[in-house]
Amino acid sequence: MQERVPDGLMRIGEFAESSDVSARTLRYYDRIGLFTPVYIDPSTSYRYYAADQLPEIARIMALKDLGLSLEQIDCLLIDDVPAAELRGMLRLKRFEIQDHLAEESARLDRVEQRLRQIEIARLKARGEGIEPMAPCPHCGRRIHESEGAFCPYCGKPLVPPHAGLLPGGKLPRQLTTRCLILLLVVMALVAVVAGLVTILTGTRDAPELVARPLSVSPLADPQLALLSTQYERVMEKGTILFEGRVKSLSADALVDVIAIVSLYDEDPSLISAGRGPIDCNTLSPGETCGFSIEVDASPLAHHYGVVFQYASNGTIPVRDDRSR
Repeated sequence: MQERVPDGLMRIGEFAESSDVSARTLRYYDRIGLFTPVYIDPSTSYRYYAADQLPEIARIMALKDLGLSLEQIDCLLIDDVPAAELRGMLRLKRFEIQDHLAEESARLDRVEQRLRQIEIARLKARGEGIEPMAPCPHCGRRIHESEGAFCPYCGKPLVPPHAGLLPGGKLPRQLTTRCLILLLVVMALVAVVAGLVTILTGTRDAPELVARPLSVSPLADPQLALLSTQYERVMEKGTILFEGRVKSLSADALVDVIAIVSLYDEDPSLISAGRGPIDCNTLSPGETCGFSIEVDASPLAHHYGVVFQYASNGTIPVRDDRSR
C-alpha cells in the first residue's frame, strides 16, 4: 500500500539518495535527536524530509569527517557554527592530512634507500659486485638491470635508453604475464559492470509488488496486527526498503520481535528475504511500533510477504489489518 507523500517533502529513501547518507544513518540520527525529519506521519511513523535540510546534513557529515564525535557535533550545531569557521576547520584538517602524507612519503623513501643498501651489502658479501644502475625515465629512481621490463616503483615500462640495460630474454615473458593479468582484470570489471547494469535496469523497470495476504489459523489467537506496509526501491544499493506498523493484540508484553520480509516470483517461489528487529524492544499491550527492513532486489520479484517471530524463532500469529 503506497502512502501519499506530503507536498514539497521527500521520503527517507529519496532524501538519502540526494544527501549521499544512508537511510539507516538518518534513522539513527533521528533517534538520538541529532537530525530529525520535518514531518512524521502520526499514523504510520514514516519520516519525511525537506530539501532545505540538505545543507544541514552536509554540515553534520563534514564535521564527522573532521573526526568529531556525534556529541561534539550536536554541541556545534546548537551553537550554530558560522560557515566561515567551518571552512577554516576543514582547511586545517586538509593541511593535517597533507602533512601526514608528506611524512609517510619521506618514510617510504627512507625504507627504499635502506633496501638498496641491504641489497648492495648482500652483493658485496657474495663477491658479485654492484649491478649497473640507471634512472627510470618516468619517476627518476635508480634501478638495477635485473629489475625487469617495468619499473618496480612506478610500474611503467622501461623504454630506451634505459631498455638497453635489460636482459633481452626477460622482456617477452614479463610482457605476456602482465598482458594476461590485465586481460583478467578487464574481464572481471566487465562482469561487475554488466551485473550492476542488470540490477539497476531490472529494478527500474520492475513492476509494482503485490502484497501476499496474511492468514491466521482459527485455533490461533493473533498476537499482532499488521497495520500498514509500504516500500521504495533504493537504486544505488540494489535493494528494496520496506517500512510498516504493527500493533500488539496480546495481553502480555511482546519482547524481541523480529520482522521478516520475503520476495517471491510469480509461481510464487522464494527469491530473497531480509530480517531485523522492530523499533521497540518491548511491545506493550495495545502499543503500536514501526519496522524497516531492506531486501535484495530482483527483476523477477512479483509478490512480497511479511511475517513476525521472536528472536528465539517462535512464530507470532498475525492478523492483517492493512485493508481495514
